[in-house]
Amino acid sequence: MNSMQMQGPFFGVPLRVLCERDAVEVPIILGDLLRWLATRALSTPDAFAQPAKSCATSQLKIAIDSGVPVADLLEACHPAVSEVGSLLKLWLQDLPDPLLNWDEQVELLSACKDEGSIEQRVSALNDGLAMIDHYTLATLKPLLLFLQQYCFRQRRFDCQLLQVAVAMAPILFPAALSAGAPELRLAEETVATLVSNALHVFNPALAVNVPPATTTAANSPGAVLSATNTNKQGAAQQAPSSQLSKKQKQQPP
Repeated sequence: MNSMQMQGPFFGVPLRVLCERDAVEVPIILGDLLRWLATRALSTPDAFAQPAKSCATSQLKIAIDSGVPVADLLEACHPAVSEVGSLLKLWLQDLPDPLLNWDEQVELLSACKDEGSIEQRVSALNDGLAMIDHYTLATLKPLLLFLQQYCFRQRRFDCQLLQVAVAMAPILFPAALSAGAPELRLAEETVATLVSNALHVFNPALAVNVPPATTTAANSPGAVLSATNTNKQGAAQQAPSSQLSKKQKQQPP
């Protein structure tokens, strides 16, 4: 049993505290979940389509926070791929503060809103990510690179990319969720761009001969509506507020 995993709970703990407590750059729980998914989920569609909170994920969360190592627990319980995908979303949702702070969210959303071509967007996203703190970047990098690999391995890349974007946008960009439907669609487009071009963003030297991937599927309103039935229940009930802008200084709810 890995003693590193017995040092405390993993859900609801600030990212910096997790990393400093366990003397790691990538949180142990994130690494274990991504390794499990990488060996079992790459050929499985709809891995992130289910809600984060369920009876299954609640039981897994309790076991992990009680001290059971993540890898041992998943090996013993044989959960469905979708349950582990939901557990990953639950861990991200349960962070006391959003993974990206307010200014970082606005910067990345603006990169996709203001730039025209996909090359310009990727360049602007690179600039925005360069401003993100070390612990956040060390978490985002393996997460987005895995999600890119997952989507590219699916038979319907466009559908799975859209599903991932819809699932992850409210988690990574909660400020957009509170700002209304147009900003939430922009957040989905931003996630789709980050995921489909993760190699260009994080390892540009390896992607030098690979053209950036466009996110045409995420631009279709009809596609967005059809893919959001499961993942955005309740989003339409959010009260509209003012549009996001770089001038806004208040923190997201």
